[in-house]
Amino acid sequence: MSKYLLNEKCKHEGCNEWSHSGYSTQRALRKAQLNRKDYYCLRHKNPNLLLNSENTNNIQTLVCTKSEHGKFWKIEGKDRLDSGFQHGNGYLVYAKDVPEGTRLIVESRIELP
Repeated sequence: MSKYLLNEKCKHEGCNEWSHSGYSTQRALRKAQLNRKDYYCLRHKNPNLLLNSENTNNIQTLVCTKSEHGKFWKIEGKDRLDSGFQHGNGYLVYAKDVPEGTRLIVESRIELP
C-alpha cells in the first residue's frame, strides 16, 4: 500500500478531475514532485481521442519499427517509439512477431441510439 500520496487537480479551467498517485517512499514522492509537469486529465490531455456525441470515431495507426534495442510500435508520423507490445479489446500484438513496416490500425467507434 502506498504511504505517500501526490494529489493533483487538472489544470484545464473549470475541470474538477483529480489524479491520485501513491509512492512507497518519500524519496520516490520527491522525485515525482520534481519531475512533474502540469497535470491534465485524460479528457483534456488528448481531447481528440475522446469519443462523445460530436466525435464518434477515432483511428490510430502504429507502425512496427526496428531500433538497436529490437522492434517497437510507434504512432505513424511521430518519432517516439512506444512499446513492443500493444493490446486492447479484441487484439494482442508483439512487434517482434511481425515484419518491420507492419501497420497496426485500431479503429474505435461508438454508435449513438
